[in-house]
Amino acid sequence: MDIESLKNIIRAGITKEEFLDSCAKTQKDEKEPVSIYDSSSIAPAAIFDELDINKDNKIDENEFNNLKNINKTDGENGTNILSEDDMKGLYNNISKKMEEYSTESPEKAYQKAMDEGMDANTFLSNITFQITTLEGLIKLRQDSSDKIIKQIQGRIDDLVLKNNNTNQKLKEEYLESREKIEKLEKKSKALEIQAQEDSENIENITHNIICLESEIKASGEDDTNRDEVKSKNKELKKLNKTLNRFNSSYNNTIESQSKINSEIQSINLDKTLDKIKSNDNILKSKIELLEQNIETEENSAKQDIENYQSQINNLTAIQDYTSQQIQSEPAVSNYYDSDMETFSYDSKALKEKWQKKAPGLSDGFYNKATEVAKRVGCDANVLMGLMMSESGLKSTAVNKSSGATGLIQFMPATARALGTSTSALKQMSAEQQLNYVEKYLQNCKKAAGFKSGDKLDAGSMYTLVFLPAFAKRNVLATKGDKYYRANAGLDVNKDCSITKSDLAQRIYKYMK
Repeated sequence: MDIESLKNIIRAGITKEEFLDSCAKTQKDEKEPVSIYDSSSIAPAAIFDELDINKDNKIDENEFNNLKNINKTDGENGTNILSEDDMKGLYNNISKKMEEYSTESPEKAYQKAMDEGMDANTFLSNITFQITTLEGLIKLRQDSSDKIIKQIQGRIDDLVLKNNNTNQKLKEEYLESREKIEKLEKKSKALEIQAQEDSENIENITHNIICLESEIKASGEDDTNRDEVKSKNKELKKLNKTLNRFNSSYNNTIESQSKINSEIQSINLDKTLDKIKSNDNILKSKIELLEQNIETEENSAKQDIENYQSQINNLTAIQDYTSQQIQSEPAVSNYYDSDMETFSYDSKALKEKWQKKAPGLSDGFYNKATEVAKRVGCDANVLMGLMMSESGLKSTAVNKSSGATGLIQFMPATARALGTSTSALKQMSAEQQLNYVEKYLQNCKKAAGFKSGDKLDAGSMYTLVFLPAFAKRNVLATKGDKYYRANAGLDVNKDCSITKSDLAQRIYKYMK
């Protein structure tokens, strides 16, 4: 999402749910259900939290004016809009608040959090949130700088082309060079986007390969697993082939972008501009002032981005250290597999088991939960354990960081894809919200490649909510990749990998 979109969304009276829903609408539609590694709404959530001074989940008039007044020139002509400087000030304020841990050594930051009574998993989640937010700020700051520089360059162009004292031939030469540069810059930007998409695909496929290799290694040479291992090796070969294709595409894109950038540099626009300025001292002084503004903005953006990146580097070190501390804690034992032949669909028994853990749920809820579990193909207690793990079985539960809402913590974009919103979900009863729980689970089940009649164990159910693309995988992440670092607390048995068995254990904790 670019800065202009954010400026148009921020207004007095908007609630957090409305803000996150609006942000989700401006982002491209999700091609897949949300996973544990999807944090697209994190940066907008951080922006809202920075604006919401009194923490009432609403931007009131005073809070909006606080942002608008960052740039003191706002409103001079009767306008009531946010400026680029307002947004830049907002980003800087968010960045400064994130320096609490990023300036500490990993050991001191971790110990400080523990001394404050925070558990390691929560601390890891907070650090991951900050890293993601800073990554979002880098993009937003660069987008802002690009727009500012383009506007200033447009003013230079106007001065040159509308000046009556400028030689017509020089004007045509300047205009031709500018048009060439603009066309090449558009091509370069398109290639940059392509390279980013290739890079993300390479990262995702590499992660998939590592997890698949771990599964193959864990299978060993047991003859009973021969067909399964053969199938996985075939899939591994296919993934490696796809990885090579994306690597080739990425390298070719980077090479093409480099050639275009060299071509841009070869266009001697400065020489033409110098000729134009030499014939008119007044024009020269105006253009040079604008050129100084461009240089100032470039240096400012560079400094801000370097500051954000420095914080990210420090926070990543803290993230790694925290993951190591979690991994070294004693493993949770007593894991057991569910017996899919004895799935329970008795609504009365379900109520007896859960009513003390989640008082206030209606008989209608238990009847419906049983029906949903049967249609999805899971044990009703597993469905309840999943919702308990996510929300405490509270339909009004909201994650303040991400805006995730409801029984299984629907992200704003996910709610929209289901034909509703987080605001609407929050107003529903638990029984009403089960309609969307079922719709989401059925969509994820289909996306994961399960048949409608397939039964799902606890681990598969949990994976459907958080990482549907891996719902048929046993290994979801391994130590060393960023996914593991951000979710080390999910490694229940501390074997340096996050598996469906680990996720199942989280559900069973609530079922006992």
